[in-house]
Amino acid sequence: MGLSLIPVLFFVYINCVMLVILKSKAAFQGMSRYILFGHMLFADTFQLIWSLLCYIVAMVKIYMSNGLCVIILLVANILTRISPLNLAVMALERCLSPLIYGLRDESFRPVFVHYFTFSLKNKIKPTVA
Repeated sequence: MGLSLIPVLFFVYINCVMLVILKSKAAFQGMSRYILFGHMLFADTFQLIWSLLCYIVAMVKIYMSNGLCVIILLVANILTRISPLNLAVMALERCLSPLIYGLRDESFRPVFVHYFTFSLKNKIKPTVA
């Protein structure tokens, strides 16, 4: 069990370092690309920790009620589907950047980018099967 904990904790540490860097630099906080990247890092870190929790529960053989098990598995399933959705929105924002940066009014660009990416991300709900 200890051998499987080391890589998870290493990658959680790396993700946390990158999150601190993204949060501390003002240049990264204004662009939607870095905001989405930070969101993806946070979601991946949370998914790693949640997967580790599920692994520990399985190895220790903790018995729980069906309702608690369903909630744990539902959260794990939702966390698994967040990253591909986030990557799709990042790719879409990257593909639409020539159109967005072709706009004449410079003050309108960041508003359009933030509105478009986050409204699209909120409209697409991950399906839980």
